[in-house]
Amino acid sequence: MRPFHCILSTIIVLLVVFSAACSRNTLAPAAAAPTESRAVTIPLASPVSITPVVTTELSPAVQTTPIHPGTTPLPATPIDRGPTCTEIGQTWTSPVDGVTLVCIPAGTFLMGAAADDPLAQAHEKPQHRVYLDAVWIDRTEVSNANFAKCLAAGVCRPKVYELSATTYTPYAIHRDYQEYPALVYEADVAACYCQWAGRRLPTEAEWEKAARGTDARLYPWGNDLDCSKASYYDCDTTGKSDALRAPRCGNSAHCRTSRVDDYLAGASRYGVLNMAGNVWEWVADWYSAEYYAKSASGNPSGPEAGEYKVRRGGGSKSLPQDLRVTARASGSPQHYFDDQMGFRCAASVNTP
Repeated sequence: MRPFHCILSTIIVLLVVFSAACSRNTLAPAAAAPTESRAVTIPLASPVSITPVVTTELSPAVQTTPIHPGTTPLPATPIDRGPTCTEIGQTWTSPVDGVTLVCIPAGTFLMGAAADDPLAQAHEKPQHRVYLDAVWIDRTEVSNANFAKCLAAGVCRPKVYELSATTYTPYAIHRDYQEYPALVYEADVAACYCQWAGRRLPTEAEWEKAARGTDARLYPWGNDLDCSKASYYDCDTTGKSDALRAPRCGNSAHCRTSRVDDYLAGASRYGVLNMAGNVWEWVADWYSAEYYAKSASGNPSGPEAGEYKVRRGGGSKSLPQDLRVTARASGSPQHYFDDQMGFRCAASVNTP
């Protein structure tokens, strides 16, 4: 029996040793791997092509994604004075961006809404007589094609401007929309373009005179409104198939803008186009609801400072009352939520 006891003892010892070894090598539950936080970098392309910036590829949220520093550097280009302007019908072509400007001769006009205008708001009154020096003003709103020149020069650097997408061609670079108005949501970027082109934003008074003339008309072309003269909400006859082919415009699924040289029948008496409808336009003035009551009678330039900027002209989605030449609207200088913001430039006149 002794050999059997020896063998049994040996087996028991081996079992104890094996059990201890297993307990020492039992794996503990694995700890969760730490999550690494990474900053997402939006790549920017070189500012030497017509697409100098690239937005995030996550369309359709691109229009609300800042892609540039907050400060738009103003170029060194001095603001030019155009040639002498004395008569309606005179034109001048900018040597920088090739835009045609029309002459608005010096003189007085009635600014603001008449007391009996039923559509007028309080900030459009009182109507008052204003004298303005002669001024040149762009015949058309700044187009996508022309704004691309300022982008390519590395001068205009909007925070929000869609130039890249994965599922569609953005409005700004779409080949069929190069002569449509550039959608610029920041007032300082609009001013920057004008300075790059040797011009400036028009004052609110200059804008209204260029739209209205001197006979106190309600619209740039006269006193009656119809769809042959402007692009606005009541005239949206875009078919479903046409709408689906149109690119996005800001927060709108499909653009409703028109070419900047369209609606010739809606020209003002000076020959300025699309001053009613199409896109709202930035002007140089800060906004004040009470400004007309204390405005200077000669060459007024608006309040010295403010929280909001003045917008003029109405857009393609505006109601008829917003197309009146006296209609005023205020907006944050960074007006990102509105997908129908554009502008045109002006230039002072060389005196003989």
